Amino acid sequence: MTVEGAGTLVGIDNGSASNHSPFKGNQVETCYGRALVILKSTKQAGFIRLSISADGVMSDKVAIATLLPGDAKLVDAATKRDQLERENNKKFSRHHLAKVKQFGNLVAGKTASASSSSQDNPASYAIDGNLQTRWCPKDGNTGHSWQVDLGALRELKGAKIFWQTSNKYQYTVEGSADGVKWEMLSDQSKKADSQQEHSLVFNHKGIRHVKITTTGLPKGLWGTFSEVEIYGLIEEGSQQKVEAGVKMSSTGTLVVGPVFKHGQGLHIDSIVASRNKKPPTWSEKNARNVIVDEAKKLGVEFVVDGKMPGVEGIRSIQDGKASSAESRNQDQSLPMVFDGVSKAGNITFEILTSEDVPEKTDNTDHITDFLGAAQRLVEELKTKRGEYKVGIFYDPLAGKGDVADEEPLRQQVRDFVAWLKNEKHLN
Repeated sequence: MTVEGAGTLVGIDNGSASNHSPFKGNQVETCYGRALVILKSTKQAGFIRLSISADGVMSDKVAIATLLPGDAKLVDAATKRDQLERENNKKFSRHHLAKVKQFGNLVAGKTASASSSSQDNPASYAIDGNLQTRWCPKDGNTGHSWQVDLGALRELKGAKIFWQTSNKYQYTVEGSADGVKWEMLSDQSKKADSQQEHSLVFNHKGIRHVKITTTGLPKGLWGTFSEVEIYGLIEEGSQQKVEAGVKMSSTGTLVVGPVFKHGQGLHIDSIVASRNKKPPTWSEKNARNVIVDEAKKLGVEFVVDGKMPGVEGIRSIQDGKASSAESRNQDQSLPMVFDGVSKAGNITFEILTSEDVPEKTDNTDHITDFLGAAQRLVEELKTKRGEYKVGIFYDPLAGKGDVADEEPLRQQVRDFVAWLKNEKHLN
């Protein structure tokens, strides 16, 4: 690389994690045909002229125009940039979010029924939020149906069904406004692949009842599933509505436990050539179930359904939205709804997963940092007023193959409960 004119060469790289050559200089070995050049303006008007040459390829040049500080073009560009930032902030402000549609799982607390059920596996078990329970028909024949009443006409976007095993299950999903006249939402009667978790996408309005009917079953297996989730429009309300605000207290701020480190909670991988396979991650639902189970063993009973306490003005995470396609300003504050609250109503918790913490990208790496996000959230919550004792847990990013290791997450819960006892926050 040769630089002339109104600029200087300040750095070189090739994007390879194994590159040990200096970042200063004027030549670098390419990685997959790529090299990086970092230039710095001298703040003089003119051109930065960059010449590139390499063995075996044609050389080339590029000229980059530079302007004096305060130039009208720079002022205009800065004005447009600031205007766009203001528009984005306004677009994603809490006041504007009240006009945005909110989509989520609609089945919590709703009524389920079935054409038949075995004595120990009623229809309600398919929407109880527990993958260890299941609905099961009275026999292994096809044609049995399960349905849920969503309580009102809804705009539906899809569904997820967790079957008993990873096998070829064939079925139909129908919807109805009145429970009498049905329309097809998703026809899976010819499904040929073997999966345990089936994710379906559809778009129907005016649906109150959803029915799943088996049409084909794996040999020797019954048409039984552990959970059904129906996704759709919850309300014409805030995308991050705080259902029940944290109890405001005139006596002080939230009492927030420290982050108990068990598991790295951090994964870094190269953008150019992957060198580290990402460990298995927890889904929000499964992580909550582990936390609830471990806490119950220690005498703290959490509930994760219904109205949860929440706080306004959180910047450190994107509560439940990090994995969506929506872009948000890092400095934007949003409401956060906690993942669970104790039956006694005085302890609440949040588990940080990929739904809360977006993956970041720097010049050379993809970075997932659940631990760092948890530590930032703890410091932020310490400034919020309320009467709750708060536990913050994080996905430890631990496990083998595709199976997440429960132990680091359970140890976080054990340490939190021990902290509650030591600080005399438990009776």
